[in-house]
Amino acid sequence: CDNEEVRRRCQAVEQECKDVDAKEPDTWECVCMAPQTGSASMGPAECKLDECAVECMTCADNDGSGNVCEKAGQVCVDPDDKAASVMDWMCVCVAPKGAATAAGKAVETCP
Repeated sequence: CDNEEVRRRCQAVEQECKDVDAKEPDTWECVCMAPQTGSASMGPAECKLDECAVECMTCADNDGSGNVCEKAGQVCVDPDDKAASVMDWMCVCVAPKGAATAAGKAVETCP
C-alpha cells in the first residue's frame, strides 16, 4: 500500500492496508485489526468480532485464562458478530448426555 490515498481509506476505519500482489496495481485490501477478523478488496472491510472465539476486553475470555462459559461446562454464544456489537455474548447450558431437548431450545437451568 504505497499509495497514501489508498492507505488512508483503510486507516480511516481503523483497518490496515495490505498489498495482495505488489506487482499488480489495484490489488490491495483493507484488513481488520485483531481481535476483529475480515478483509475486503479495494475498500473497507466489514469486520467481525466473535466474542466467544477470541480474547478481548469484552469477550468471554477477557484475561487470557480461557472462555468462562467453557470453564463452567457451558457453550458460549455470540448472537451478533458485528464488530460494533459487543458484550452480547452469553453462556448457554448444555443438555446432559442422553437427555431429549426440543430443537432450537436452550436448557432452562444447568444441572
